[in-house]
Amino acid sequence: MFVVAALGAVLLSGSRAQQPQLPPPVPKPNLADLDVIYIERTPKYPPGGDFKYTDDGQCIRAKEEPPVKHWPDPGEEVTFIAHIVNKGAVPSKEVNYWWMLDGEMKTEDGWAGTLKALEPGEETKVEVKWKWSSDPHRILFIADPENKLYEICERNNCREDQTNAKALQMRVTENIHNAFAERLNAIGSYSFEDWCHEQVRILNEMLAAAVWPSTPKGCLERVRIDDYRIMTQDEMNQKPPQTFGEDGGWNYYDGSFPAWTSFATSVNFVSTVDWGLVHELAHQIGLIDVYGVETTSVWKDETEPKSPEMTISFRSRQGSIMGTYVNIDNEGRPKSRDLIRMEPDTHVVQGRGIGRDGFSEWDAAGLNAMLGLRRGHFGLYIADLAKNNLIRILDRTGKPVAGASVATFPQELPSRKTARKPRFTGKTDSAGLVNLGAHPFGGTVSCLGISGLLFVRISHPSLAMPEYHWLEIGEYNIAFWRDGGKRAVLDVMTGIGGPGAPKPPAAVDLETTTKAPGLLVGWQPSLSKGVVSYRVYAPSPTTMPGTPVPNPSRERPYGALIKDVPASQRPLQLTLEVAKGTAFAVTAVDRKGRESSDAASTLPPEVVGK
Repeated sequence: MFVVAALGAVLLSGSRAQQPQLPPPVPKPNLADLDVIYIERTPKYPPGGDFKYTDDGQCIRAKEEPPVKHWPDPGEEVTFIAHIVNKGAVPSKEVNYWWMLDGEMKTEDGWAGTLKALEPGEETKVEVKWKWSSDPHRILFIADPENKLYEICERNNCREDQTNAKALQMRVTENIHNAFAERLNAIGSYSFEDWCHEQVRILNEMLAAAVWPSTPKGCLERVRIDDYRIMTQDEMNQKPPQTFGEDGGWNYYDGSFPAWTSFATSVNFVSTVDWGLVHELAHQIGLIDVYGVETTSVWKDETEPKSPEMTISFRSRQGSIMGTYVNIDNEGRPKSRDLIRMEPDTHVVQGRGIGRDGFSEWDAAGLNAMLGLRRGHFGLYIADLAKNNLIRILDRTGKPVAGASVATFPQELPSRKTARKPRFTGKTDSAGLVNLGAHPFGGTVSCLGISGLLFVRISHPSLAMPEYHWLEIGEYNIAFWRDGGKRAVLDVMTGIGGPGAPKPPAAVDLETTTKAPGLLVGWQPSLSKGVVSYRVYAPSPTTMPGTPVPNPSRERPYGALIKDVPASQRPLQLTLEVAKGTAFAVTAVDRKGRESSDAASTLPPEVVGK
């Protein structure tokens, strides 16, 4: 699937009114410049078969009859073709060239030779033969290895690819290609192709840096540019959208106005990383938009007559460059390992806690799960689920809870609404576990991620009201990959009291007050003896704002301690600033420090002064 879209339309949807003027070109030095614009590989074989997506997000692959060959056979002779263009202002002279494999020079014929002199803008090709191996190798071509030619730029004399990387075709309008050819880019050349290669280099380094428990060597997928085409926008939109043999690619056009070209060059875009392009190229190799895994709606449990209608909301915690930023993990703890930064030499590192979002474990392990599969699809890794997907219910001390009732409500397709009747009900065993089976998200798994959320109701005798949590399909994918495919277990932290805990307080109510605009939180004492204090909690900091009933991921719904008050003190007055947002919970604490289950308040009334 070649995504046909205008990068400019994405970047400039809100900036057309400005229409910045194209800045003047930067004078090109009166020198030659040998530019290895890409390395092609032949013979070319088609990528994946015909993939089609239904309205509910299923990926249907056409059966290939007879079977189609997608990769060279082991030992098959393939040809690498280096494309070299003189991007300078004057003719070049004859220079030598070398091919290298895995950092070593070969002595066979064709691996070294002489490159002819080139006029400005002239292209030539150099070929070398190799016996194919499906293992990853590094093929490198370098023009003028002895550095005998004084050039505009030396960094574009060399091009290196991973041999089994996914092949992309870059297609650009003449207007944009010429604009880049007149302006200096980050590596010191005047070349649209060099700029594209820098974006691909950043993408590959980000993949390599994505080290997680299930990807100890990082993401193993790599991308290479196999072809460039200068064509009109109309030609780009013709079917089929790509040349035979490419796994995907990108179209660079600015429609009927020079918006993208003007914007790009006005902010020196030729010398920056286009993070939007890195995101889009990651789609080309199979990743989905993480921001599609979210929901906000009014919901009611139709199997519980007394259940109120409430707003339920959630956004994926799998933060990455693929579309959503979150600074906490699935248990509500701060995280930073998916953040990247570029070192002064522009090398990418991950896990420093600063910079931009990199690739999450869901992204990296998902691509690793599809290694060897040619492209033309995305999101297939979402279907990687264990035969047994379990929830482990933990109390507030982290110990398993037996006898907790669990009900799950998946997203319905194609509406994406959360079901109002449970698909599964069960009780936890002595280890706090309940098995949701092989298809916890329903019989159909959307490869687009639009059915990737599971709303979970947890009930227990010590809870006056049920707790609600969200589980993500990405969490189960990761658990499956980490455990080697045996089973997947997700821990859910609850507000259920630990062993020996006192009974919770009763009848927690909220009342508005005008003394200091805000709320009074009141409650009836616990029926247990030895209670020394009560703790008042607000919803967990990770709960989405505007939801009167907290429904977090796998952390406790009420995790933000407001105050620990003596047993003799009731009610507690909250200021307007503290009172904003939602319901509250109160717990009882005894002399031994044991804490009861959460006693959640009723839904809050309108706050005075809000």
